[in-house]
Amino acid sequence: MPKKPGNPSAASRSKERVVLKLVPRILSNTGLEALNKQKAHPLSKPRQRTPEEIEAMREANQRWLEEYLQSDEFKELERKDEAKRQRDKARRSDQEARLMERRRNPQTPIDAYRNWMEQCPYPSGSKKRLEWKRANPLLFNGVTYVDHWSPQLSNSGKTTRWHGWLTGSDGSRHDIIDEHINNRRNDADRNWGLPD
Repeated sequence: MPKKPGNPSAASRSKERVVLKLVPRILSNTGLEALNKQKAHPLSKPRQRTPEEIEAMREANQRWLEEYLQSDEFKELERKDEAKRQRDKARRSDQEARLMERRRNPQTPIDAYRNWMEQCPYPSGSKKRLEWKRANPLLFNGVTYVDHWSPQLSNSGKTTRWHGWLTGSDGSRHDIIDEHINNRRNDADRNWGLPD
């Protein structure tokens, strides 16, 4: 019974990605493109390659690939690929650490709001979500907060962005998100985009 393959190593995955990118170059270097582009009469069938030609091209492909995988160019691609993976890994670790710290010890009303929203089992914009928020008010450091949302349309009306903020029972205000669009639909000085 054949042995079940395990998970490929990072180096193996890197080689696979590079090989997939190199297929057009391999075809070009071995003359396959030239063979495929041979001029023939419009009504004639393309010439069938012989088994010997096909085998020769396969061997040429294999030799070129083996040489390339040992080249400095490929080693540099591997180095860059590994460096990118390490940067992505470090970024994800940092994001996870900040997320866990926010959940464990919220420092601001916005932190508390995000933790509060993660507890809501209903999707954004749904009626049940609104009912859940009313039944489970946000309380942080003795202050009760309510969230507010205002849509903002583009000039064409096809794009919607949002401005969200919290108001506290102590009179405070905190922006959740502000994707303000500075266009005539959202400008009081231009009569909110209405015709004159």
